[in-house]
Amino acid sequence: MTITARRLFVRWARAADGTVVTVEAGGCSEGFPKLAPYLAPHARTASVGASRWTVLPLREALDAASAAIAADPELTRCAEPGCLRCEHAIAGGPLGEDRPG
Repeated sequence: MTITARRLFVRWARAADGTVVTVEAGGCSEGFPKLAPYLAPHARTASVGASRWTVLPLREALDAASAAIAADPELTRCAEPGCLRCEHAIAGGPLGEDRPG
């Protein structure tokens, strides 16, 4: 199976010394819970103190999420009609050129 990678969004930030640096940032994550059924077979839960943790083995989780997104690129789309971050991510990454402001 060929999987088209999604590129992260590029943002600009001012460093402590005042210089402007580029950083990669994720897009809209509101649709992420839709991956839960694909990740569930790999999830392990444990109690740590009073909290409940869910852990996933990286390779298996990444492979499962990548395969699910490749099969249905719209899977991670959020419920907001016209969400540009979702549209751009589904297209493979940021569309057009952003400029620092």
